[in-house]
Amino acid sequence: YLKISNELLRAWEGTAHDFEGSVVPTLGYAITDSNKLETAIDYRLDGLRSDRLRHTVWWAVTWYVSL
Repeated sequence: YLKISNELLRAWEGTAHDFEGSVVPTLGYAITDSNKLETAIDYRLDGLRSDRLRHTVWWAVTWYVSL
């Protein structure tokens, strides 16, 4: 299966605030109804209101087990 999510977050630090956006495409495999394996690339962009944008990319592998 394929999941795609996105979110926009607002962050405060002291009196300053900014926005961060992320997009996460996820590829998953349902081994059984109680075991699922997913891998995802998490792309984040923050500093949307500042002069300096920061791009970060995370890779995750997740195993969901239902007991």
